[in-house]
Amino acid sequence: MSKTDTNFISFSLLVLLFIVLIFNIELGEVQPWDEGLYAYRARAILESNQWWDQSSVSLGGLYSSTYPPLVPWMIALNLQIFGENLFAIRIFSVLCSTFAIFLFVFFLSKQFDYLITFLVGLNLLLSSHWLFYSRQGMTDIPLLFFILSNIIVTVKFLEEQYKTKQLVLGLLISFTFFLGLMTKIVLSFIPLLTLIFVYRYFPKKIFLKTLIFYALGLLLAMPWYFFMSMKYGTTFISSLFPPHLFSIVEENRKSLGFFYYINQILISNPFLVLSFFSIFIRFKSKKFLNLFFSGNIVSDIFFFWFLSGLLIFSLAPTKLPHYTLYLLPPAFFLICELISLHYNNLKLKEKTFLIIAVLFNLFWFFTPSFRQSIKEMNFETPIISIALLLVAISIIGFIYFQERKRKIDFLSSQQLITTLFYIISSLLLVLSIINFASNPTGKVFGGERVSKFLMNHKIESFVYLFHKANDSDTLNPQIAWYSHGKYFGINKSKGTVFLALPINKIGLNELKQLQKYPNFVVVYYISSPKLPAKIIVDELIPERDILLLTPNYIIFGRKVRESKEINKKLI
Repeated sequence: MSKTDTNFISFSLLVLLFIVLIFNIELGEVQPWDEGLYAYRARAILESNQWWDQSSVSLGGLYSSTYPPLVPWMIALNLQIFGENLFAIRIFSVLCSTFAIFLFVFFLSKQFDYLITFLVGLNLLLSSHWLFYSRQGMTDIPLLFFILSNIIVTVKFLEEQYKTKQLVLGLLISFTFFLGLMTKIVLSFIPLLTLIFVYRYFPKKIFLKTLIFYALGLLLAMPWYFFMSMKYGTTFISSLFPPHLFSIVEENRKSLGFFYYINQILISNPFLVLSFFSIFIRFKSKKFLNLFFSGNIVSDIFFFWFLSGLLIFSLAPTKLPHYTLYLLPPAFFLICELISLHYNNLKLKEKTFLIIAVLFNLFWFFTPSFRQSIKEMNFETPIISIALLLVAISIIGFIYFQERKRKIDFLSSQQLITTLFYIISSLLLVLSIINFASNPTGKVFGGERVSKFLMNHKIESFVYLFHKANDSDTLNPQIAWYSHGKYFGINKSKGTVFLALPINKIGLNELKQLQKYPNFVVVYYISSPKLPAKIIVDELIPERDILLLTPNYIIFGRKVRESKEINKKLI
């Protein structure tokens, strides 16, 4: 491939990434949880001019202000430029996602076939987790951009021979590490794993230079951390150690347990099943001592990142879906390495198994009802029969190829797997655009209408009915944003009565407490479709009228005779 063709494809990829990510990001509502917290904090920065410490103006005080301020800073600047809208809140994450993938592809293209790296980068974009969180004003995508930038710059630093260029690259190591530290706590230390391999493969002088540049990045971030530690003491310091790793947070202990993140990876993109096959190949081809030190520092970094990250996240009692993001770049690196370097050397039965695995994961990816049936051990649904038929056909086909022992050129080359990449990538791209055109970004909607209803009717006192997972659930960043802090904000109405229901139960005893507030409006927040909302509503309807119905909120009023007429006017 000529340099002109490569440049054209690179530019096309950059444009495609940006168009897909920015398409209709202004639709929908500010999302709870993180996006709402950061958006509220960013607006508070502009209103109070408190850029360094927002504890006195953030939702929950230190609860949300202990997180480093870089993303709120960027959102605040965008709010200043573009106004208070979703575009301003989300554009920084979109830009970080665009350049993260572009940089990732550019880096991989120096080591592997360009077309394969292009397809791998495109599938990183089209992974459901990456696509979803890239279009929200959160910290994870910006942090991943800084992590990837740091690792790539570190590799370039190690390769550079000229001192001047090496110094520039070293300062970039410090700067990107600093940006990560100012974005998110603990996970920003992921780039430090490169030091393990620098120490192993390079002279101590190079290792010390690299270590100094990382230390400089840490030093640049220290003023904010030192200021917050001195001002808030152990309360702030304890937040530096994420409770997700050693305790249950927000009731996110998923039923799959250790296998939760494995499943999340598989349902994020059909090709991600190949990352596990890549691990198998590495275990098979290398001795244990060489498993993490193969002689290729780049391969070792991404392999160690993926395997150690998967193990740590899987063992942690709390499971958070957005943590899957941190496993996607190294997973796709392993896939690119597998196809570019190892695929042609695989045996026919291994290639057959690999293709079947991709097709099965494609089926797994597109059939959430099937996944739910497996989870519930319900084998009576029609889709189970289809799945079993596919299993039978695949086994018969596999046995046929093995018995015949024929060399099939199409299966033995990269052509089949590359063709699958083209077909499935095109399908995912079209489906993503259709989804963005027909559905707003996010999962929780109705907070804006609830806020307008409460403010238009000048309601000061109401009951907030919610399913409690932890103490912070008394916050509602979505309503706080749209009510400008009147409800759930720093200056929230003191007339709010919080009534918590169990997270996984109906809570009839708790519902009886509503009898104490017969004249209060009830705002019922349905945070998840898995909650027993229908039963709760059925219990409330005989006693109260529905005044407003939204996808995730229902407002109930006291029972009146003219309920139908009132409902028509207010909804």
